[in-house]
Amino acid sequence: MVGQQDGTPARKKGLSRKWIMEAIDASLSRLGTDYVDIYYMHHRDQDTPLHESVAAMGDVIASGKAVYWGFSNH
Repeated sequence: MVGQQDGTPARKKGLSRKWIMEAIDASLSRLGTDYVDIYYMHHRDQDTPLHESVAAMGDVIASGKAVYWGFSNH
């Protein structure tokens, strides 16, 4: 899950392409796996255009790091 509003400041960096790509790599490393079945955008990021976030999720899927993506509290 990316775009949390709680936790450490490092986990609250929004939904920019740069952060989504960094966050998926960190998640995969923590989980000790090459991919996840689903990767969620948690909360809306008012500072990042939605099309940037959606395109980044497409890049995550195209890279094989997630099979699907979705919204959680969006």
